[in-house]
Amino acid sequence: MNRLSPTLIAALVALAVAPTAHAGDSTSVPTMHRGDVYAGYVGGIDLVEIQDRADPTATLVGVGRYNRHLHGVAIGGVFTVYHGIAVRLSLPIVFHDRLEWAWANDLLYDPDFDRPTAVGAPGLSEELLDGSASSRVRNGFGDIGLGFRIVPFAEQGVPGRVGPASLAFDFDVLLPSGGNPDKVRDNGSSGPGAGGAQVRLGLSASRRLGGGEPYLQVVYLHRAPYSVDLSSAQLVPSTETDDEGLTRLDPADEFTLRFGAEIIILDVPEDDSSVRLDIGAAMIYRSPWEVSSGTRLAAPLDPTVGHRARAGEHVKVEAGLGLRIRPKSQVELRIDFAGGWLSPHALERVDTSTYTVQTGPGSFEMRWGMGALVRLR
Repeated sequence: MNRLSPTLIAALVALAVAPTAHAGDSTSVPTMHRGDVYAGYVGGIDLVEIQDRADPTATLVGVGRYNRHLHGVAIGGVFTVYHGIAVRLSLPIVFHDRLEWAWANDLLYDPDFDRPTAVGAPGLSEELLDGSASSRVRNGFGDIGLGFRIVPFAEQGVPGRVGPASLAFDFDVLLPSGGNPDKVRDNGSSGPGAGGAQVRLGLSASRRLGGGEPYLQVVYLHRAPYSVDLSSAQLVPSTETDDEGLTRLDPADEFTLRFGAEIIILDVPEDDSSVRLDIGAAMIYRSPWEVSSGTRLAAPLDPTVGHRARAGEHVKVEAGLGLRIRPKSQVELRIDFAGGWLSPHALERVDTSTYTVQTGPGSFEMRWGMGALVRLR
């Protein structure tokens, strides 16, 4: 019955598709019959506040806070089969991902407004918070990514198709191989996959201007619905199952607009060594998505546990900084850091009168990583 948080979904997609995008990555491919192999560590922390209101017209007040810690490895490779056409493979590995509640109020039923509220409710014990389904550890191999990139023209690197700027089209398929996030293992953990298959479409453009290379990237990610058995979690019969007793959950789709510039600090063309600084920002929209009730709240009411609930749409605004050090042509070292703000959104809504609990405006996330790119030239 476990379910991924929205920030974890974003982190896994970033791990599965490619290393952190920058100007060179977003619009280039290796020369024909050459490739790159990447491996690196990715970490992160989310700092999320939880709010609720005493009645539909009351002011939102704090009713909880959690921190989520993520540690994993990104492994990937790309190979150019023809000038400007490359195929790629990626595999994320999540070592540890866990949401840890700093504190949270219980939920009480309010007969005056015929709905539950966390405002004025007693705090939950540390034992209950640690045992919450929302705090379950997620680890293992993530969803395998397969894709290709087409560069119709570029400023350099694509013989016969030289243009005033560089343009790239991306298509990736992420297979549901990372373990169902709603299925609990014998040891109490769950898989870090997204549940269903995913398709990623991207369009990137960049242009070299003096000592820098500005870039723009537009990405659409579609996550297909999937069916899962939630019967072990349900305390009351569900009417939302198919003939096989499975519940259909529809994950969020995602649209990303990213822009920035790669600044060349040092460039030695003779031995293809360089030092570059990547500065970028992004706006990421996530549509509403369906979850299993009880996997985003610390302690939901028993009658809703295991039933289909809806999490709210929201926007993430992100800024990042990356350092690329290429001491020689065959090796490039990378260090990345990014921080983002999450707009308030509902955690679980089973119906219009259930759970007005939402994230607060003081919710942020941070991501960092370091790794090496081996350039097979």
